[in-house]
Amino acid sequence: MTFRPCPFCGKNEQEYHEHEDEYGDVTVAIRCQYCSAMGERCGTRRQARECWNTRTPEEGWIYVGRDKLAKEAGIIVAEKLEKP
Repeated sequence: MTFRPCPFCGKNEQEYHEHEDEYGDVTVAIRCQYCSAMGERCGTRRQARECWNTRTPEEGWIYVGRDKLAKEAGIIVAEKLEKP
């Protein structure tokens, strides 16, 4: 299965991003290699891919861009939205 283009930059340069927390639990997300946007963290690669490909702009997105100056200036493309 292929990845949909990044919702922020439109590029198709995604990769799996695995994160291990302090307890040894591993989560997986899809990360855009071009702009560093990242999808929702999931338990498996398959779940992460499904989340990325079935996303909507309002659900589960965080922006982890490389431009710290833009972030400090308050220019943020998206933040993770809290579910009510």
